[in-house]
Amino acid sequence: MGIAAGLLAEGIDLREADLIVGTSAGAVVGARLALGLDPIAMNFAADATAVSLPSAAVMAGLQALMAGTIRAANSPTPETERIQIGRMALAAPTISEDTSLARETFAAIKRQPWPPSFRATTVSTRTGRFKVWDASAGVPLERAVAASAALPGMWPPITIGDDRYMDGGVRSILNADVASGCVSVVVVSCIDLVSGPGTPDAYRTLNKVLLTEIDGLRREGATVEIVAPSAAFRELTGNGTRMLDVTLVPDAYAFGQRQAQPRFEAIRSSWEQAD
Repeated sequence: MGIAAGLLAEGIDLREADLIVGTSAGAVVGARLALGLDPIAMNFAADATAVSLPSAAVMAGLQALMAGTIRAANSPTPETERIQIGRMALAAPTISEDTSLARETFAAIKRQPWPPSFRATTVSTRTGRFKVWDASAGVPLERAVAASAALPGMWPPITIGDDRYMDGGVRSILNADVASGCVSVVVVSCIDLVSGPGTPDAYRTLNKVLLTEIDGLRREGATVEIVAPSAAFRELTGNGTRMLDVTLVPDAYAFGQRQAQPRFEAIRSSWEQAD
């Protein structure tokens, strides 16, 4: 949300996008933007169910999630690996679905009409298949967003119809290929997409998936601008190890406002080209 606020201050209003695709926490931000909420006026109301740092058990689950995600990325049948992740998500000792849906995180979007431009990405715990939700599905906005943000092992999968759905990040933390057909795309990533000599193999594998999505958009002729973490943001989050620490949200928002600065002109040019 801080990145959206920084861009808005420069006259680039992401709320006007024809398509807003949200994955995981990005679904929460995306839904708010698609509803036209002001990113600059965002508050940081405490979520009573949130914790500053996940427990050792949750962290162990997240490590298992990462391993499963890597296996899926390397598999010719990724749905099979995602089914295993789904089983783990269903078995995890999390809060209830109702308690999760009642979290402050979703208060601003609860009982709001589904914005036509918004898409929420999820993965079925039963089949491992990717599912994108939009206004035509007739699903409450907060339920689809909660499903997209249902990180396995930390938050419960959410029931929609006869299935339960988990975080769309199980398939990809970007799911940028959902924007296929768009002329101008702004990709906001919470991880660095550049692999260097010291990059762990796991991150190299994930980056390959993400860059394949982006390259696909560019091959279609789209202009793609990427906003990736700055060095200051990486330091704040301990190179991603504290990404789930909710006490960092205000600082992360402030970093986000500044993070898009190096990309302002390129994004502006791309934005105007799309118009």
